[in-house]
Amino acid sequence: MLRRLIQAKKNDKYVVIVGCSLSGNKLADDIKAMSEEIRIIFADNDVAKQQNGNGGYRVIGVNEIKGIDYECCIIASVRFFLELSEQLRELGVVEKDIYYTKEILQKKDMWLGKRFPRKQLVFVVDLAEHCNLNCQNCDHFSPLADEKYADIGVFENDMQRMAELFCDEMYSISEIYLEGGEPLLNKNAVEFIKIVGKKLPKTQICIFTNGLLIPKQEQYFWDICREYHVRMVVTKYPINFDYDKAKEIVVNNGVEFQFAEDGNVVKTSLHKPLDLRGSQDKYISYMECYMGNGLCNMLKNGKLYPCTVVPNIDVFNRYFKQNVQVCEKDYIDIYKAESAEEIMEFLTNPIPACRYCQPQNWTAGIEWKTTTFNIREWAE
Repeated sequence: MLRRLIQAKKNDKYVVIVGCSLSGNKLADDIKAMSEEIRIIFADNDVAKQQNGNGGYRVIGVNEIKGIDYECCIIASVRFFLELSEQLRELGVVEKDIYYTKEILQKKDMWLGKRFPRKQLVFVVDLAEHCNLNCQNCDHFSPLADEKYADIGVFENDMQRMAELFCDEMYSISEIYLEGGEPLLNKNAVEFIKIVGKKLPKTQICIFTNGLLIPKQEQYFWDICREYHVRMVVTKYPINFDYDKAKEIVVNNGVEFQFAEDGNVVKTSLHKPLDLRGSQDKYISYMECYMGNGLCNMLKNGKLYPCTVVPNIDVFNRYFKQNVQVCEKDYIDIYKAESAEEIMEFLTNPIPACRYCQPQNWTAGIEWKTTTFNIREWAE
């Protein structure tokens, strides 16, 4: 980029900073500190910014760039960099003339992946909303939940519908995680396994558990797990429990065993405080969130959500008497969706409820503890 800035000064051409943003303003200051003679102009799609200017700089519409004698365009909007880069290409700006700020370059590859539909879907179903461990910061809100189990009739219908949608070679359901709460609290867990195994025989079934109830399972449970090739995924908590013995039970019954993390790593907490005002930029929250277009999609009562927070937020609202809102645009109804492609495309975009999340303020690696039932574990 430095060479192009020098070339812009030499040829008396504009450097176009695309996007009136804090990083764009800093870039302009840095360029002027290098040489006051470099001509800078901003471009933005916001008409108000075009009319008011930007800190003394002229602001044109992005579509007006084609009428400017420019040396290069530098995209400075983190939120809209994908849309702006596509808009520049449509205007005829060639790839070699498009640059990005350092902040965008650090995120570019990760964010690009989120905007393209996956070919394989992974989703979660909670067999029980409550749990036998009361973990702080739980993003399923299980410590706050009443005893409640998934409806097996609804589940069977949902699996049938997903099998109908994902019936061609283009898209598939690679894994289904039966979770909670604690899934093994559901005494009918084997029936849920059998439904998935029959409706979606090519899908890997995973039971995501804290492992405490593994020693209490009857032989029939292990026979079904073995028949349908279930993978037992166990999170290792810093509690008085023999995880090596639990692993031995699973393996001796011919069932695949996996620790959620490395077997030597014990569970820590991730603090993800909600912004109860809903004042966050939903686009930025989605792009920064590890769940966005990822592996934590959740199916609940015929609705597929892109995360595990939103479908369970009613538990949080009820316990703390809050009003975090969920609307029809926060999920896709699998009975109204016409194809797997429509579902996968839905997952590539933020939902309105993303405005309540602030991944930039998440804190990982917190010592695991049981909950104190304080709202600050889940919200600011």
